[in-house]
Amino acid sequence: MRLAITGIGLVTPLGCEPSGVALRALESRSVLQADPELEGLPSDLSARVPSIDLKPWLKRRKDRKLMVRAAQLALPAAGRALGDWPGDREDLGLFMGIGREPPDEGDAEAALAASAVHGALDPAALAGPGRDLYPPLLPLRTLPNLALSHVSINLGIRGDNGTVAGEAGAGLAALHEACHAVREGRCPAALAGAADSRVDYGSARDLYRLGRAGPQRAPAEGAVFLLVEPLEAARSRSAAILGLVVPLARRASPGWPLAVGAARPSSAGRAHHPLTGDLGAGDGLFMLVLALMAGEEAVVAARDDEGAAVQVRCEPGPVGAAGRDSLVIN
Repeated sequence: MRLAITGIGLVTPLGCEPSGVALRALESRSVLQADPELEGLPSDLSARVPSIDLKPWLKRRKDRKLMVRAAQLALPAAGRALGDWPGDREDLGLFMGIGREPPDEGDAEAALAASAVHGALDPAALAGPGRDLYPPLLPLRTLPNLALSHVSINLGIRGDNGTVAGEAGAGLAALHEACHAVREGRCPAALAGAADSRVDYGSARDLYRLGRAGPQRAPAEGAVFLLVEPLEAARSRSAAILGLVVPLARRASPGWPLAVGAARPSSAGRAHHPLTGDLGAGDGLFMLVLALMAGEEAVVAARDDEGAAVQVRCEPGPVGAAGRDSLVIN
C-alpha cells in the first residue's frame, strides 16, 4: 500500500502558511531575536511564535489555561493539516512527538519544602502536608501525552494513537508510527506531528547546561503536522497529493547527529534551521516540509532518545495544479 501526504499544518516563528514559510526561508528572513526572558544565559536569542489563534479549533475557551505551550502550538497545526478530511474522526489515527517535559517554575516548591524533614524527603510528610500543598493542576502541565490529549479532544480524534518523547527524532518517529498504523489497517488515515517549546527560561537554561544551545542553535518553538492516508483513498476523493511516504525501520546508530541532510546542500539539510533556531521534537518534520515545498531532494535523519536513527528521504515529483505531486520517503 502506497501512502500519500494530503495535509500540512504549521505553527512556526516563520509563519503558518507552508508556501509562505518556505519563501521566507528561501529569502533568509531570520526570526531570531533578543529575548528579555533569557537574559543572563550565554545567549539571549530565541525564536517565538508571536501569537497562537486557537478559536477555530478550541471547543471551550476556558480550557486554554490547562494547555501547556506545546499543546497550544499543536492544536492549530493539527487542525490545519486535517483540513476538510471527510472520514470518520472516531477512527482517525493521531501520533505526536514532543520534547522534554516543561520544567516546574516554582509551583511545587511549597509542597517540597513541607515534605522535607532535616533536609531530606520524608515519606510521611510527603503524604501529609506535602500532598496538601501540591498544586492539583500541575500534572496537567508535565504529563508527556497531554498535548496529544488536547488535540484528540478538540478535534474529535479517537483512533489509534501514541506519543513519542525526545529530540528531533520524535517527530520523524511519530510519522513512522502513523504510516505503520495506516498500512496495518488500524486506522484509515492518521495525523503525524510534533510540537515543542524551548523558549521559557527553565528549558533554555537546561539546554545550555546540556551543551545543546548556543547562538547557532537558539531555543525556539513550533509545531508541524502531516496528514497521511492511502494513495488510492486520496485519489478517490480528489485530494491534493502533496507527497508519497514509505517508512524505514529505525536502526541503532548512536553516532548520528541529531539531524542531518545528505542528499545535497539545501535548507532541509541543516541540523537546525538558522532562521528559526532549534524546534526540538519538530525539527525533523520541519526540515521535511521545507524540502517538500522547495522541491528538493534531501535526506533528513535524527536520533531518538534510545540512540536509534530515524531517517527519511525526500524526492520531488512533478508539479501539479495543487502543488508538488510526489514526495518519496524511503
